[in-house]
Amino acid sequence: MPALAQQTTAAPPPVDRVAPATPAAEQPSERDRVIVTGSFIKGSAEDAALPVEVFSQQELQEQGAPTALEFAKSLSIAGPTTGEAYYFSGAQLTGSVNYNLRGLGSDKTLTLLNGRRMSQNTANIPSAAIARTEILKDGAAVIYGADATGGVVNFITRDDFVGLEANAQYKYIDGSDGDYGLSLLGGVGDDNINFMWSLEWDHRSRLETEDRDFASRPYAVNPAAYSALTNVASWLPRQTRPAFYAPGSLATAQDREFGAASAGLLRDFTPSSCEAVGGVYNPNGVSTGIPACMYNYISYYNLVEENDIYRAYGQFTGSINENMDFHIDASYGQVKSPQVFGSPAQPVIRGPGISTGATYQFYAPVSNPFVAQFLDSQVGQLTSSGTPYSAGARGITQGVSALTYRAFAHGGNDFLGGGEGYGVPSKIDNQIWRVSAGLDGNLGDWAGPLSEVGYDFALTYNQSISYADSPDVIGYRLQDALAGFGGPNCSLPDQNPNQFGIQNTSVPATAAARAAYNCYYWNPFASSFATQPELGLDNPRYIAGNENRADVARWLFDARATETINSNLTADLVFNGDSPITLPGGTVGWALGGQVRQIEFREVVNSSLYNGNTPCDTPPGQTVGVLQPDGPDAGTDPDVVTTPNTPRAITDPLFTGCTLDAGGPFVFFGTNPPDYADQQQYSLFGELQIPVFDNLNFQAAVRREEFSGGLGSTVYKVSGKWDVWGPLSIRGSYGTNYQAPPAGLIPGNVANGVNSFTRASGAWLGAQTVTRADIVPETATAANMGVIWQSQGFAADHDLRVIVDYFDIETEDELGLLASANDIAAGVFRYGASAAGLANPTDANAFADRQGTTLSGATAVNNGTAY
Repeated sequence: MPALAQQTTAAPPPVDRVAPATPAAEQPSERDRVIVTGSFIKGSAEDAALPVEVFSQQELQEQGAPTALEFAKSLSIAGPTTGEAYYFSGAQLTGSVNYNLRGLGSDKTLTLLNGRRMSQNTANIPSAAIARTEILKDGAAVIYGADATGGVVNFITRDDFVGLEANAQYKYIDGSDGDYGLSLLGGVGDDNINFMWSLEWDHRSRLETEDRDFASRPYAVNPAAYSALTNVASWLPRQTRPAFYAPGSLATAQDREFGAASAGLLRDFTPSSCEAVGGVYNPNGVSTGIPACMYNYISYYNLVEENDIYRAYGQFTGSINENMDFHIDASYGQVKSPQVFGSPAQPVIRGPGISTGATYQFYAPVSNPFVAQFLDSQVGQLTSSGTPYSAGARGITQGVSALTYRAFAHGGNDFLGGGEGYGVPSKIDNQIWRVSAGLDGNLGDWAGPLSEVGYDFALTYNQSISYADSPDVIGYRLQDALAGFGGPNCSLPDQNPNQFGIQNTSVPATAAARAAYNCYYWNPFASSFATQPELGLDNPRYIAGNENRADVARWLFDARATETINSNLTADLVFNGDSPITLPGGTVGWALGGQVRQIEFREVVNSSLYNGNTPCDTPPGQTVGVLQPDGPDAGTDPDVVTTPNTPRAITDPLFTGCTLDAGGPFVFFGTNPPDYADQQQYSLFGELQIPVFDNLNFQAAVRREEFSGGLGSTVYKVSGKWDVWGPLSIRGSYGTNYQAPPAGLIPGNVANGVNSFTRASGAWLGAQTVTRADIVPETATAANMGVIWQSQGFAADHDLRVIVDYFDIETEDELGLLASANDIAAGVFRYGASAAGLANPTDANAFADRQGTTLSGATAVNNGTAY
């Protein structure tokens, strides 16, 4: 049993070949399949004009047996590659390797196994059974169909392996438990038939950001990883709360909902207490003159997450007769990451408050014992207005509302991570299935003059099932907990559904009385946490006994789980042979074929909070009372008009904070109504191999492809290779490529999400992405010119090979964002809050008027006026 151990894995250098059919170490036997990447014409590819890199298994073993992720990242033409634990690009891709040739996107790189299509997620590639990997660096949509604009990665398995082979591998990594894996390969057979199987397991151990200095830089060097939206916040003390929301009765939306202010903002931190927990005190962190205790969320993330990959593979190859061979293979891969950690909680960018946007979304009454404690400690302290918070102001304060808030930040979140971390973990479980069966050979004597015509027929089915969750706080639950009705088993009923949040006066508002009904108060202040656990720093404002309950903390979150199922069934039929035309360089070869594909995309979202059934940040069926003097006459004026959980325009008198973008009940993420789409594809194609002279040959191909929905495209490609003399050759190609809209890209679809906005100082705010209804296939033209030098090296037993390629790819009608939400905002809003700016609808303050109200569906809001 060979065992491979190493401290580092050297990236395998690209080993360019001029498209050999097989590596020299593994010449085909009588029954071996000859697979040529980039062509359907059988025969030697030595003269093909194809820029192909070939990596044999032996070469990769000599380079330290890189993992699939290491191999994908090491390719000379690779762009950004998925597979690492990068939360912001999608935690669900952790451990799942997608190839991205030329950086055009993984959706433009076609991945094959034995020349047949497979999923973009290559976790089911049986590394132990691979003989070689061929990478076609040129576009190949003409040969293989859509999504081959950037190139092709073709994994080719062994054919006649007999025996048993076991491998063990371990890599030492400072700061983690290392990466390791096991594989077992077996095979039985004879000259006519062979069965091969493999089992594999790869494990990556967690590597924390604290173990690498480069991962976390000081605020002055790189402020990007710091946020002003934390659980150490500024709070506005308020007088008596109105019984109903009354438009126009008070100055601002939040005053009309929560009551008039009794003093300026009170801070739950000082410069010294902020720095004690690893924060950065910024006197203008929230806005000019409003300080923030910035927190660095990177310490809660990991550079590498715990990850296990399991693979199983079986392959049955044999001959039926002299004119017919068969090949059947089945592969399975599973990628599991029990925890991909992110921030302890996401910031509040929307919430249950009628004031839209990130500010003043939550209210905590003085009946909350932690509120009373906080207010008492603030007497005599300076407020944001520069005057002390007086005992008189304390006496009329009936509650507080947070300017901005995040449920967990500086103190971490030790309620969801199971003792493995202090951020919010995402669970990842991706499964990939593939089955392919094919027949190939020659037509035989019954076909008469066509007896030597070859055929290749195959059916291939791929399915990927991806489960991922990303928990977020449910706004109305947090509001209820602040009012003393928190917890999964709280049994006190809502006595006034006309006012937002649970209202119940049947028992005293004390913590003890509420606890008898399993209802608990939430402590939103710095007194709730003892340490910054990742950095081991003590919190000087912590008060023992003020910790929040674990069951209440977990109840605040919904998993936001989605299961995504992608499947496709492909039928291929190709005929090939030699034409009666003979040129000085040989016989003209040809191939004709067709392909039919059925593609399906489906999402399963079971949570009614996440699947769009709760469009607003209120429980389903709850109503909110609005004092409306000019409303429908109920016999008295003013009337109390109730409105259900329905989105309304902000100019609607009955607007209750439930915006038209249907942001849903979460404080950060939007909803995800499950989608379903299918797509059918039909194509015909032809290819010619034209050997003009012994040292000059051309390849030409054309393809017509039709997609459901009336979409279609015709593409072509011409390539050539000229062996100028001895070691020098020149090759080139020119052609067109295309890509149809994927099945999951649904015309007219509106997706709710979040975006970091430069004009809002990098804050994450809600955004919508709309898919145009008139999308068309993406097209591209691609040109390649290459020079190849192959000769003896500087010694008799050395080889010298130099290959220089130039590629030019121009894409039209590219499928992608025309402009991000941040681009649009940056083009509409500008910095500056001068008097002239406030009168201009393109002022930076358009994101929020001077009362902190952010409007949806308006170009700008200045001084309370919508433009």
